[in-house]
Amino acid sequence: MLAVSTIIKLHSLAFNMSTIQQIALLSLLAVLGNASPIIPRSNEAEVKPPITWVNCSEAIPLPIQQANITLPGTLPESLKCGIINVPLDYSKPMCETNNLNISFAFNSVNSKHGLLAYNAGGPGEEVQSYAWGLAGIPIEQSDHVAGLEEFDFLAMDTRGTWASNALSCPEPDFYAPIAPPKTQEEYETLSKNVKNYTSLCAENSLPKGIFEHVGSDAVAQDLESLREVLGYDKLNYLGYSYGTIYGQEYLNRFADKAGQFVLDGVATVSISNYDIVNHQGRAFDRLIERADKWCQSNNDTCPLAALGNGSVPATFKQVMEQYANSTDTPSADIAGLLSIGLFSGNPLFESFTGALALAATGNTSALHYTDDFAAAFTQSSLSATLPTLCSDFKVDNPSWEGYNDLIEKVHHNDKYGGSDGIFYLAIAMCASFPTVGTSDLKWRYTNVTDHPTLLATSDYDLNTPTELTDVTRQYNPNSTMLVRHGDDHGSFFVPGPVRDAMLAYFYNATIPAPCEGDVHSVYAVGTNRTGIVDPYVAPIGEVAGDVIE
Repeated sequence: MLAVSTIIKLHSLAFNMSTIQQIALLSLLAVLGNASPIIPRSNEAEVKPPITWVNCSEAIPLPIQQANITLPGTLPESLKCGIINVPLDYSKPMCETNNLNISFAFNSVNSKHGLLAYNAGGPGEEVQSYAWGLAGIPIEQSDHVAGLEEFDFLAMDTRGTWASNALSCPEPDFYAPIAPPKTQEEYETLSKNVKNYTSLCAENSLPKGIFEHVGSDAVAQDLESLREVLGYDKLNYLGYSYGTIYGQEYLNRFADKAGQFVLDGVATVSISNYDIVNHQGRAFDRLIERADKWCQSNNDTCPLAALGNGSVPATFKQVMEQYANSTDTPSADIAGLLSIGLFSGNPLFESFTGALALAATGNTSALHYTDDFAAAFTQSSLSATLPTLCSDFKVDNPSWEGYNDLIEKVHHNDKYGGSDGIFYLAIAMCASFPTVGTSDLKWRYTNVTDHPTLLATSDYDLNTPTELTDVTRQYNPNSTMLVRHGDDHGSFFVPGPVRDAMLAYFYNATIPAPCEGDVHSVYAVGTNRTGIVDPYVAPIGEVAGDVIE
């Protein structure tokens, strides 16, 4: 786990990078600095009472510490901080060698609406600071939960991260590639490095065995344990990105305890490796075309606008061909860096078109995978994200032959030469994880839940391509689908009718009426959407959730 001083140095480092590297690195820092548990742990720790309440002034979330926010002399009375002691392995009785601490923050307003839990995804994203935000402490991403102030709001750090028994992993002695391995030698070298690193993580982390028990099956049971000891009849839930997987698992295990569930930016592991990388490749293609529409709508800020319609896709293809054999900035690295940088989360079309125009003239400084960025990316992936993701995910064929076949099949569908998304690399790394596919997920491939649910997606989401929501509806046939015809990963924080529908569902259990419009569409239970709106047809700008740089 990285020390606070190391995290602060990485924040400083970001400001000496190009724009795309800044965006990508800062987006990863949230999962780098897993704070030490509030209470020191040992393998033979004493089993504690159901909840240990702690002084919030002694449990300040690391993002709030890093932001240098001036806290009031007395913290808000509604803000509570605590620890719950749960089984390490839920299949066995809790005892001295089978328990761990789960840390949470709780904004309690004695709500008539009950308890609402939030998860910010990742997996491994810090969560507790959002409860502080609702309590009135100004955090940077307060818009992600704005509007939920009238609920008793629960923010639990998931097991193995931050204050919930964070994994203790060393700094890697290798760099993960930003693009998928292209040769058997590269694949086997990555496999060896991942195996050695995960072995050290498992050996160093306490309590012993935690590395094998950080899957979404256990996270869902931790949420239920908290609901029970806090004394609420029902759990309402807003899951964002990977948090939607925790929500789906909870519905399959504890549907009788579930209230209003909203899953935003839907992820799934009930999908083949081919389908998930192919969907992300097509999502990448759609964003290239969205950038082209943005360019033609912003003649004063897009350096490619004078070239006319189609200038962005044409220039991108030119750049990918131009640097295909480059040893300094190969085209595969460019596509990979875009996948976790300017196209990730809220796409930044102005920065992207600027970097693209420079690359076309031979200047790739804004698109270079530097050593500093590589170190940060490798650390965050291996110590925070992949332990949970790989436990949940199935690798269909972990051999080099299987992986290479996957790449060739998806490249056959490649429209602009940039389909080497982050899921490619995740599959390559998960293939060597000792815990790959070991989570006891109740809904993976087979189980169906009929609990009413809102599933929200945006047409041009790269992180969780919109097709994943269609897949998820197969396992939740009683779901209503909200589609925002715009950009960004997630919709709850984007002002407009989709956000309004989510809030109405949380507070009044109002299911939105079916509609098909320019800005959004709603598809009722038992109906299918008519298709993904053409990237050149949907609106651009603030109404589509686009960031003004």
